[in-house]
Amino acid sequence: MRKMFQGYYRPSETELQKLWGNCIFAQDANVLLNLYRYTSETRKKLIEILKKIGSRLWVPHQAALEYQRNRLDVISKQRQAYTEIKQLLDDTQNKLQSSLRTYTRHPLIDAKKIMAPINAAFEEQAKEIEKVRQHHPDLVERDEVLETLTKLLDGKIGPSYTEDELKQIYKEGEDRYAKSIPPGFMDAKSKAGDQKFGDLVLWRQVLDKAAADKKPVIIVTDDSKEDWWWKHEGKIIGPKPELVEEMSSKAGVRFYMYRSDQFMEFAQKYLKQTIDRSAIEEIRSVRRSDEEERRKTGEFLFHRLRKVQFEKRNLELAAKLKDTQIKLESINEALNTPDALSHPEILDTLKSKKEKLEQVRRMLLVRRDELERRRYSVFNEEWGLPGDVLETARQSVLEELVRQAEEKEEVIQADQQIPPPRKPK
Repeated sequence: MRKMFQGYYRPSETELQKLWGNCIFAQDANVLLNLYRYTSETRKKLIEILKKIGSRLWVPHQAALEYQRNRLDVISKQRQAYTEIKQLLDDTQNKLQSSLRTYTRHPLIDAKKIMAPINAAFEEQAKEIEKVRQHHPDLVERDEVLETLTKLLDGKIGPSYTEDELKQIYKEGEDRYAKSIPPGFMDAKSKAGDQKFGDLVLWRQVLDKAAADKKPVIIVTDDSKEDWWWKHEGKIIGPKPELVEEMSSKAGVRFYMYRSDQFMEFAQKYLKQTIDRSAIEEIRSVRRSDEEERRKTGEFLFHRLRKVQFEKRNLELAAKLKDTQIKLESINEALNTPDALSHPEILDTLKSKKEKLEQVRRMLLVRRDELERRRYSVFNEEWGLPGDVLETARQSVLEELVRQAEEKEEVIQADQQIPPPRKPK
């Protein structure tokens, strides 16, 4: 039974020792990009482990490509953090000052005296942040991480696919994603165009490498999505069983996955590496922070799309109300015509129609008011997301709107802002 369903069993201790002693260690793009997010000590330790792997270190071409494409964005985000923290301190200080002003007429509370040491603390922290910012390395001009990885990964990056091979994978991906076959199907709605197939391209490259070298593979990734990991009640059990079985059937070898912090922990045991516990905790903290940011982005996108749906329903109601109002005006005019006044049956028919239209109008107004109340609550949700995350989410929503518009042959101005909702009475 274990051989038949090996994807549902964790490797035994003996199997793990054999796996670590002979496998290919495939690094995902996020592992390389996260090097920019660690302190220099933690970064050096992780790079030491990668050097220790030697010839068994390997990076799929797709992962290396994504690293190169996103490297400068990650660097910019690290520098942007100083501005964001400074703005956060300023906003908090101003909020405190504003709140304390309400007590200026209190006989025993001296608001200025209370704020004096608080203002001093804020100013001290602002100076400290500026000092650190000035010492932040200019990685755009000279990227030491890139230089290190360029030497480390020389000859250890897999080949790319041809355009025809990629088209075939994209075609295969449409079928796999429709059936929720991992990996990558969770990117189908969040990424536009062929970008949604990035994980599938990477997986195919890993399969090809394993089949060519006839060696088992361990993928090291900080991706936490459920199209890579088998999860139960929020806890990761291991890689998706479908991935383990596909590796076995197509390459004839074993497959396993680790997140970066787990990889470092097990490197102590299987690669005989001495690692400071603080380095592992730092990597784990960065990973969890990224997971939380992605969770918030997902929630933001979901609620932003809800807003779009509210707007669509609001426009539909407005159109129906306008149409009903036009019909009512037409009936009111008809009621005062000589023809209607002189023919009671016509007058009764018109009055009956008017009464029904009035009922429809009242129903539409109730639905509009209810929609307005729900819409207002959604518009006023606060997420506390960084500006660049919000912008990425906004662009994803706009891309989804354009896609929907093309399908329905509607014209949507992608840069048109949704008007702010009126506050319900």
